[in-house]
Amino acid sequence: MNHFNRQDLWFLEPLDERTKAVLASKLSQENFSRQIECADGLKRDLWQVSNLFIINLQENWRAFGLHFNIYVKHKDRLAARWEIAD
Repeated sequence: MNHFNRQDLWFLEPLDERTKAVLASKLSQENFSRQIECADGLKRDLWQVSNLFIINLQENWRAFGLHFNIYVKHKDRLAARWEIAD
């Protein structure tokens, strides 16, 4: 997976209560940010995660029944949705 850049910031947006609970149990509250402005003009509550967390999640998200969107913030740009390649 060579899509990851060390300078990028990665975020998850849980789409259901189960996914919210799983993220809250795995991540520190310090990783949670409210009202991050995104490239589509909306502000979202997102969990900041490492690129390694994203890689691990991609391998297991279906097995755990998780539903989320991934956002990436490149340097000075706004966070934009990143599509998961199946």
